[in-house]
Amino acid sequence: MHYTLIQNARIIDPEKKKSEDADIVVSHSESGDRIDAIWPRIDPKSLRPATVTVINAKGNAVLPAFTDLSVTLREPGAMYKEDIASTCRAAASGGYHQLLTYFEPDSRYSPTDALAYMQVAFDRAPIGLYPVAGIGSLPGRKLLSAGAVTLTDRYCPPKTDGELFAAMECCAEEGITFMASSYEATLTLGGTANSGIASMMGLKGISSTCESLAVIRAILLSKEAGCRLHLSGVSTEEALWVIRQAKEKGLPVTCDVSLYHLYFEESEVLYHGNTAKLMPPLRSYRDREAVLDAIADGTVDAIASHHAPHDRKDLECAFADAPFGAVGLECVFPVCVETLIASGRIDVYRLCRLLSLNPHRILYEAGAPIPQEVTPIAAGQPASFNLVSFDQGSKITEDSLRGRAKNTPLLGTYLRGRVERSFSYKGKA
Repeated sequence: MHYTLIQNARIIDPEKKKSEDADIVVSHSESGDRIDAIWPRIDPKSLRPATVTVINAKGNAVLPAFTDLSVTLREPGAMYKEDIASTCRAAASGGYHQLLTYFEPDSRYSPTDALAYMQVAFDRAPIGLYPVAGIGSLPGRKLLSAGAVTLTDRYCPPKTDGELFAAMECCAEEGITFMASSYEATLTLGGTANSGIASMMGLKGISSTCESLAVIRAILLSKEAGCRLHLSGVSTEEALWVIRQAKEKGLPVTCDVSLYHLYFEESEVLYHGNTAKLMPPLRSYRDREAVLDAIADGTVDAIASHHAPHDRKDLECAFADAPFGAVGLECVFPVCVETLIASGRIDVYRLCRLLSLNPHRILYEAGAPIPQEVTPIAAGQPASFNLVSFDQGSKITEDSLRGRAKNTPLLGTYLRGRVERSFSYKGKA
């Protein structure tokens, strides 16, 4: 048997809002990692004759494993950008053990073929991957039967509001959450960046109106259909105001924001070019402040990577022709530390809710076959936690990113906070 002994750790319990200084023993086997003991002090000699790896945590924190609600896969279809194995490496490096995954339509295969492929590939993955399917091609019930955990209008915008409503009714009947995009696709056609900066660049802009319309429509239709609603990638002050009002009225609405919308504002496209071309686009300074305020006051339920890998050659073009999206799985935690913890906007317990507890619950309510609650950090439980540093940081470089794709506007940026080691019950990270 092989063990890892983590000494001098600070275990964070976000539910009870308390921390505990302790040593942790993790046993490793083919079935995954498991917590064997948690004591104030553990002597490595007590674990002999087993092989023991000793880690001095130096007071660093142990947090529940992270869950991401927005990762775009490139396998099958565009594996030159990134494959499933590469995505899993990036996720584990960033402390993620569960991903809600999206895939773009491809004329070479049907959605059901893609879902069948994923079921086989996901069984071999070292972390939990759960596919959500677009509603534009097949009836929702057929997509769910083919292996999708739930439905979305991202990448497959409905032709009519009736089609969107029917998908939400399907989710209501199944008791699962509909995952809605936060922009009206017909108003983004030809758009490149937020309206303000786009006009300065002589390009067509993407206004905040396209987000407000999408959010209002989704909330009204989901209320009529009687289904839970999750709004993915909210980025504007007005949309957050609408969501806040819906929550105050007791509607079952949740939302997430991208790491990039809490770190950057629209002018960054002038510095970072194609790697900063996102959907929704980077917004105004006022919108960014509204995102940060909504995180602090609880309007935002989760922070997601919105990981969208592209190959370098895909970005060797004019800004107007570049694809949308950036990788983010390995950057979420340090961005959160830099913008939220170091600034004092939130505490570590709130951060655990944004990265672990809330997204895990939303993923469960979206139909993923996972436990209802996050695995506790306790003896006898599967090991599903991250050892993290809030003080030590590092520079984001191509070499530091373990995924195949390197497209992020954060390249060259030094950020405080990093995931030192990740333990997963489904396999070693």
